[in-house]
Amino acid sequence: MGSGTFEDRGPAGAGSPESEVWEWFSAALGWTLFNLPVDSFLLLSARGELSAQFVRGSDYLYCEVVADAGERAADAASARLRALGWDTPDPDAPCNWRRELLWPARFSDYELVAAAVIAVMREIQELWLPLELTAETWTEGTEERADLGLLSLGNYALEELRAAAPSVLADFARANRKLLEMDRAVAKSSNEIRTILGLDYLRGRNAEILTGADASWPVRDRTVDFIGRLGENHLLVVDVILDVEDLSSSLDFHCVDGRRVQRGTEPFVRAMVRTDPDLPVASAEDEVRIDYRLMVMDTDQNIRIVEAGALDQRPDSQVRQAPSRPRPAADRLADVYPLLKPSNWPDAAQAPHFTLGSEQQRVVIAYAHNLPDRYEVILDDHPEATDERLSERALANLAALHYEWQFTELQWLRVATCSGHTFSAEKLLDPAALRQAHRLLGTQEIIVSVPRRTILYAFPRSTLDTMESTQQMLRLVSRTFADDTYGNAPISTLLFVVRDGKPVGLVDPDDQASSRRRYRAR
Repeated sequence: MGSGTFEDRGPAGAGSPESEVWEWFSAALGWTLFNLPVDSFLLLSARGELSAQFVRGSDYLYCEVVADAGERAADAASARLRALGWDTPDPDAPCNWRRELLWPARFSDYELVAAAVIAVMREIQELWLPLELTAETWTEGTEERADLGLLSLGNYALEELRAAAPSVLADFARANRKLLEMDRAVAKSSNEIRTILGLDYLRGRNAEILTGADASWPVRDRTVDFIGRLGENHLLVVDVILDVEDLSSSLDFHCVDGRRVQRGTEPFVRAMVRTDPDLPVASAEDEVRIDYRLMVMDTDQNIRIVEAGALDQRPDSQVRQAPSRPRPAADRLADVYPLLKPSNWPDAAQAPHFTLGSEQQRVVIAYAHNLPDRYEVILDDHPEATDERLSERALANLAALHYEWQFTELQWLRVATCSGHTFSAEKLLDPAALRQAHRLLGTQEIIVSVPRRTILYAFPRSTLDTMESTQQMLRLVSRTFADDTYGNAPISTLLFVVRDGKPVGLVDPDDQASSRRRYRAR
């Protein structure tokens, strides 16, 4: 992907009423898709019509959204869908826009897919709330069903929802977000137990740990749990399975060379090692020796070790033919966002970017991949740098993130903020988000500041009418810019004048008298 630069991210936050319901549902949908069993189907419908559908294969997640905006709005809707990363429909299903997530994918990729689905539901399908949806799921060849409880669908009539007070919706979203957090906490606790057992086993055999020691979770789709190196061309691979009553029903399958192979068998293990995205060396060639151990903890917390040979002898270790699917090229712009930089950013000369402000005072807007724990800035040697869709897709990805605004009064100062999120500052480039600030502050003209990453302040234009409120605004901005407590990168102390959600100029902070205010056009 080129020689991009890496930077730490900032913290994240939360929100309330209709937007908070959508934010919760986006998070719940991303988590549900991440855990969707292989060979499962998930259909979401609204008003009796299909809204979105998902198919989980062994090595992909296939997604479709239905978007029929009518002839008058078809061009604008198509442009928006492409900007969100959806592929053009097949001629025999002209309203079904598609995308595919290839395995193994990062958990953040599932969150991006969910956000893109939610953007279509809100902007093109024009759903008021996700609670209008109903869900249907099944798993091919079994009686099992994916657990959709965290989506909380099919329990509410639209009339009841519209009659509910905003506080009821907010309480609903917060309660369901807590349920989601509890479910993830249980899964995280199980992962911590697996990590302790697996690392202890590897260290007891003096193995150099190559993968599996990452404390963050969830990170990505599961390949194998741990890979260690015992010597040159000699690997030790360990999987850990908890709460096992019947081992045969606890082992999953994967598609290898068109066939379903079971976890623990040699074809499975070599395929997992070969495709593991976190393995720092290529180690799955035939000349590499791979020892495999399966640690099994039963419901009484007894642990036993199963070696690969015992699993390879199972008669059902290689059974059904796997369904084949075309594998489109990976969408390299799916996780690209705009990234605000100070005017003196040293890499500007070697990176695609644009600027906002005046010739003398401005911020630089670069582009970056949003990785799980950092940004990778796109430089001129990245293939993405020459993609004509780069800016459009980055801004569309930004617009798909829905952050809730909060209102605060500080003595003489009225402030709206959507701070605390990964791309809060970049919402300066999102007209729809800034229009929310207009409505919250009750004015058609606002002043916006982005002193540091993850921070955005919006003030009403009337702030400049008195010396006291002007000085308080300037102090807040300058102190935030100087405060490195949370390690978020500084951006600028510039004050942007925004009308109808779009920056149109700058405030001159040195000219504060209400009768002599000046704005400088971009």
